[in-house]
Amino acid sequence: MMASEERHDAALYLFCALMIEAMLWAFTGCSAPAAYANDRVPEAPGQPLDATRHPAPAFADGSWSYRVVNRTTGAVCWLVWMEKAEGQGQWVAIPDARQEME
Repeated sequence: MMASEERHDAALYLFCALMIEAMLWAFTGCSAPAAYANDRVPEAPGQPLDATRHPAPAFADGSWSYRVVNRTTGAVCWLVWMEKAEGQGQWVAIPDARQEME
């Protein structure tokens, strides 16, 4: 009788341990990081623009800026969020200075 209860307890402990491990795997393995500074937008056929996200420069009002490359022309610019007045702003395209030097 005692061996039966011990096997039942061992099976219950094993089941609980497997459930905890499955939950930890689901919460850590399935959640992707929110953002990286150099995330790339995947290239898609027929889509001429590629963009990478970077931290905004000191003069910008937003949290992020985007470096946009036109694959067909090679033109490069930065999109930066600038505030006009409180609560009102717009994206401003700034040409990439490195491209103009070449």
